[in-house]
Amino acid sequence: MTELIDVNVSLFSYPTRRLPRDDTRALVDFLTSKQVAQAWAGSFEGLLHNDVAGVNERLSDACRQADNKSLVPFGTVNPALPDWEEDLRRCHEVHHMPGIRLYPNYHGYTLDAPNVISLLKQADDRKRIVQIAVRVEDPRTQHRLLNVPDVDLKPLVAILEQHPQLRVVILN
Repeated sequence: MTELIDVNVSLFSYPTRRLPRDDTRALVDFLTSKQVAQAWAGSFEGLLHNDVAGVNERLSDACRQADNKSLVPFGTVNPALPDWEEDLRRCHEVHHMPGIRLYPNYHGYTLDAPNVISLLKQADDRKRIVQIAVRVEDPRTQHRLLNVPDVDLKPLVAILEQHPQLRVVILN
């Protein structure tokens, strides 16, 4: 049997409404029923919370507590916030996360911003996978106060040419 890995799972509550299986146990049960052996999980809290360290701590704890150990945490790093380097370090060294998840459109930066280029280089140096969420929610269902455009991926081409070993997963 083929082992399935879902690389785009999010834990906890979505900011603007309840979603099916926003309870971690229910989500794990559902994924198990669909023969998903591993799910790379980010946190919906990472979209709007400024306390990224707290978000990543809760995510790590929730993934560790999952009975079947199928949830693999991917922490949020926001290079527009102070101490993002510490958040990256903690994701790697404290929480032992294989990668991070970026939300450029929610956090208000472009992929060619100097801090983003530095973050991608550091993630490459640490051999971390970088997930970039192009879209979290279909624009037709977005809350009127959270109208969030898709991420422009054009700058990523030049970055990947400079860092050919960087592992990037584009979400949505």
